[in-house]
Amino acid sequence: METYVHGGDIYRDNIEMDFSANINPLGMPEAAIEAAITGIRRSVHYPDWKSETLVKAISAFHGIPEDEILPGNGAAELIYALCLGFRPESAWVPAPGFQEYEAALTAVGASVHRIFLEESNGFRVDQSKDVIDVLLKDPDIAGTCTKNGPEGSRLAETTPKLRMLFLCNPNNPTGQLLSKTVLKEILAYTEKHHIMVAMDECFLPFLPDEQEYSMLSELENYQNLIIFRAFTKIYGMPGLRLGYAVSGNREILHKMRRVLQPWNVSIPAQMAGTAALGAEDFLTETRVLVRKEREYLENALSHGLAEKVYPGSVNYVFFRSRLDLKEKLREKGILIRSCGNYAGLDSRYFRICVKTHPENEMLIRKWKEIVWQNPL
Repeated sequence: METYVHGGDIYRDNIEMDFSANINPLGMPEAAIEAAITGIRRSVHYPDWKSETLVKAISAFHGIPEDEILPGNGAAELIYALCLGFRPESAWVPAPGFQEYEAALTAVGASVHRIFLEESNGFRVDQSKDVIDVLLKDPDIAGTCTKNGPEGSRLAETTPKLRMLFLCNPNNPTGQLLSKTVLKEILAYTEKHHIMVAMDECFLPFLPDEQEYSMLSELENYQNLIIFRAFTKIYGMPGLRLGYAVSGNREILHKMRRVLQPWNVSIPAQMAGTAALGAEDFLTETRVLVRKEREYLENALSHGLAEKVYPGSVNYVFFRSRLDLKEKLREKGILIRSCGNYAGLDSRYFRICVKTHPENEMLIRKWKEIVWQNPL
């Protein structure tokens, strides 16, 4: 039997509030909703296989050339397309980290190695050696060689072994950020040793200072870099499925495109995404709300509800609890994310998303009832 390992499964039991999926508490911008409705009416036609209007909007939004952008049916589809297009022999993933990295790699037969993040250090990566020291354990890493590929690419299909490194900034589920300094050092090292770096930035737009952490401005400097972004979380449209990959190395995107079906992004998703990018006030409002409510939740959890709270940066809170909290809250109609199935964690770890203040207050109230009923 298949096992679902993510949040957002509201389709079973009597769930009234979902704190398990890290979606914008404001939902979808109104302009995006209206655009999606219009898109449904136009869905008697095939979608534009190039997603041309959407790509132009993404290009203008980020200041990135159009041919460095590849839209997809959510970032997850593009992660699988990267692995299928290149079929790496080996790869490294953070642990704990988003489980679809490892699933996509395993699906193409890659040997997966985990970079365990230390609980004693708050699951942070403070310096590049935390990652590079793990890569150095590969006995072949210093012996790879390469030749220039199409368009002067320094990427690697001609290397003896193709390798990948997945990173998530901020990390999911821990919420810890990687600094640009650390990332540049890792990228310089991996490019030298012909390792492709897949950078997941899906949660960065929740930060008002995201430019201080994003590597989008560095695309042309690292030919081994691909970045994933999604409309799913920041624009509250997980049901529409929309994401995009960007790289200064067109060869990477070309290989991914070849393994995607031609109509992978629906008309409603393309139109909703285009409209969402124009909702500038929506981002500002989101960032203010998320920061305020995350601080509220972290403070509440730190006062007797959780054993330990790990200060985060975006729209979710990661913590440790002595209680079997998921099942006890489920009984009260609230769904949270148990992190016991993440590599490097156990059943004591949980993640909750940041929602509106009335919803957050309801969660805390129900949570306190559980604590009162289950004294330590």
